[in-house]
Amino acid sequence: MYPEINLFDKIHIQTYGVMILIGFIIAFFIVKSRAKNAGLKTDIFYLSVWALVGGFAIAKLLYWITVLGRMCTAIGNIGGSITFGEFFKDYVLSGFVFYGGLIGGAIAVAWYLHDERQKFSDFVNVVIPGIPLAQAFGRIGCFFAGCCYGDVCITGDVIFPVQLVEAACNFAIFGILVLVLNKKQKRPIGLALYLMMYSVVRFILEFFRQDTIRGNVGGLSTSQFIGIFLFILGVILWIFEKPVYGFLNELIMKPTKKMKKAVETGIPETPDKPEEIEKPEDDDKSDKNE
Repeated sequence: MYPEINLFDKIHIQTYGVMILIGFIIAFFIVKSRAKNAGLKTDIFYLSVWALVGGFAIAKLLYWITVLGRMCTAIGNIGGSITFGEFFKDYVLSGFVFYGGLIGGAIAVAWYLHDERQKFSDFVNVVIPGIPLAQAFGRIGCFFAGCCYGDVCITGDVIFPVQLVEAACNFAIFGILVLVLNKKQKRPIGLALYLMMYSVVRFILEFFRQDTIRGNVGGLSTSQFIGIFLFILGVILWIFEKPVYGFLNELIMKPTKKMKKAVETGIPETPDKPEEIEKPEDDDKSDKNE
């Protein structure tokens, strides 16, 4: 594993962060190109930043929820068995739940489109392929960092490289989405396809993962449990595409607070009494007297 890149033996850069950055940049340019080809004029950079911030926030929040007991214990031991620096590294700088990032990113994008007065369905097929592409680079970063590791292989003391397998699956999902979601595809099926494909891949690969830090729900890992609901959501989006996206578009296209305020301030106030209105004739006479 290569968790850090050492430059001149003085500068230490986290390999995971580097791979995340590479994935984000490549995905950004691909989504930007797809948006241009689709005739969408929304600023993809700001949309991507919103997705990134919202995704990281909810991914971190969901991670804290899954390790809440251990984190509370660690907080109580700061200054004793662990230092604040160790706590900050283990629970602030490290640890994310991808499904939380997916949910948070979707909410952030919806909020941005609401502010920009853009329909959610117009962006589904354009943006979705960038998710598995960026995620693939993130899993490569996990491999270098030594997190999200697999179980010991039966053949010997060799750790199954589940991160690289998931990265390969994500590259394959990206390729399938690019092929299917071309200009001829008018139905907004991108999110449904991605949710169904990735949730199945993740559900299977979770059996080969050994990092149980994120907890379990019954006999399933937290990610498997969430993945079941996301697969069902994908099926719902596929079958009930028109009513679901119709509802989302209607919700997103509702007037923003700025628009309501502009409308309110733009309406001239009318006086309560008619006699308070100055007549033009009187104004003309006063001008002549002066």
